[in-house]
Amino acid sequence: MSQARGPETAGLPERLDDGELLARIAAGEQPALRQLIDRHGRGLHLFAARYLGGSHDAEDVVQDVFFSVWNNAKRFDPAKGRATTWLYRIAVNRCIDVKRWRRFRVFLGIEDTDDLFASEDPLADI
Repeated sequence: MSQARGPETAGLPERLDDGELLARIAAGEQPALRQLIDRHGRGLHLFAARYLGGSHDAEDVVQDVFFSVWNNAKRFDPAKGRATTWLYRIAVNRCIDVKRWRRFRVFLGIEDTDDLFASEDPLADI
């Protein structure tokens, strides 16, 4: 099934490989990042959700992965490995950080801070 190309990826060839996309991201091309997200976002989300035992934090992990990719694409070296290996290594490191933070919160006894600081004001979240 072919996906319709949106305006954000209109300037890119249909199937650049991941290494080429990372080179374009390093040059500041946002459509390349969009294409990389479209290609690997779902897989990274499924991976993070499985690693963390649910999808609650998985969305944040994936967002952090692509934020890191945008900021550090120049550091990717195709001679050291594949782009997907690099992406998933970033995801693993972020998942480890999330698990450490969870354990630390449990250690401190503040694992339910959302409930502790919830406001009764219905407009507080706006």
